[in-house]
Amino acid sequence: MKTVNSASVNIDNYRKLVQTYIDLHVYGSALFWADKVVALTGNPRDVYWLAQCMYLSKQYHRAAHLLRSRNLEKQAYSSFLLLKGKVLEAMDNRGLASDCYKQALHTDVYCFEAFDSLIKYQMLTAAEVLEEELLNSLPVSEQCSSEEAEILITLYESKLKKYHTPTISRPHESKILFGNTPNVTNNKLLNIMHLTPEPIQSLPTTPLTLVTPPSISTPNVARNNDKNLLKSELKKE
Repeated sequence: MKTVNSASVNIDNYRKLVQTYIDLHVYGSALFWADKVVALTGNPRDVYWLAQCMYLSKQYHRAAHLLRSRNLEKQAYSSFLLLKGKVLEAMDNRGLASDCYKQALHTDVYCFEAFDSLIKYQMLTAAEVLEEELLNSLPVSEQCSSEEAEILITLYESKLKKYHTPTISRPHESKILFGNTPNVTNNKLLNIMHLTPEPIQSLPTTPLTLVTPPSISTPNVARNNDKNLLKSELKKE
């Protein structure tokens, strides 16, 4: 059997091939080439994409085994922890999935997908929601500036409030930064971002002109008028 010199192989071409097949949702081909890339490099990021291909192909047990066998869960990579959480959740192991999402969020406080998964799939305890234990435990000050930290906490608090107490969204509420996220104080955000709301200019008013509608003439009315006119002319004669 012929051996391949890995030094002469352009690995980036095969990595691009994996991404192309993932984008095309051809997961079998993506998995095949991702496996070959890992065999050549052993790079943790290549292992991640191989596990991602297994996950997309619904081979959850293989993906979980790959992550464990490479000890990737011990590395401080939020993406690995997030993927592991998704795999465990797909295997109905919500307890371990919740732990992985929390670890991913602690590793990278900007990992909104991990935070959203904890809320969306109700993986937080009442204390973590009401007393904001999760937010208080995040190393925000270590990973963000003071202004970034304030914006991040404001966003996450709004999500927690929405999760705990559903409210009716206000139609005229500003969508700066938040898209359709309700329960956010606009003035607070504008102050954080050093923005000043633009004054709303009223449209010029114009006097209303009443238009009298023209008289309506129907075929029946026209025929009756013709008959009456003919009778009057006959009487004159």
